[in-house]
Amino acid sequence: MNLDEEWLAKEILRKSKDPSAWHTQAGYSAAAGNAITRRRDELIQLEQQENDMQKRFEIIGMPEMWMLFSAVMLWAFALEALCKGIIVKMWPEEVRSKNGRVEFPWGTHGHDLEWLVKKTGIEPTKEELELLEILTRVGTWGGKYPVPKNLTQPLELRWSNQQEKTYSSIFNRLNELGAKRGAWVLHRE
Repeated sequence: MNLDEEWLAKEILRKSKDPSAWHTQAGYSAAAGNAITRRRDELIQLEQQENDMQKRFEIIGMPEMWMLFSAVMLWAFALEALCKGIIVKMWPEEVRSKNGRVEFPWGTHGHDLEWLVKKTGIEPTKEELELLEILTRVGTWGGKYPVPKNLTQPLELRWSNQQEKTYSSIFNRLNELGAKRGAWVLHRE
């Protein structure tokens, strides 16, 4: 390992142990998901007003469903980052470097939102469990891209306003828990 690789490995390990870095990532993902759904809602209103499918697609450039998939995928990443920030705060000694790679306390459960949420100490409600299962499916199906990485395996997504409220509820619970545990500071307006 040369000096640049060694420095990078140490920097990745340092950032991986920083709960506030996970919190920042969660904030970016949540904000992006919220922006996409606001735009989706505007476009649905536009469709209702104009009722002209061709013109609508010229304006938005992509169907609302892909916008929804992208938003839900970003929300999954946001919850995952909040959980990981809390977990690294609770067990910093379990985040370590091995052969230049960072190992985390969640092992193979890195995208399993039910497991991650429970690891933080929160016991999800029935509605939250159903939502976490959907978000886990979308997050692992979609990958780390703004468009799903494997379009040959379609994913059915049924989404409602109630699920958006459930997402906001569990996001806020995790955010408050992270602040309570000293992982980050909440800024109130």
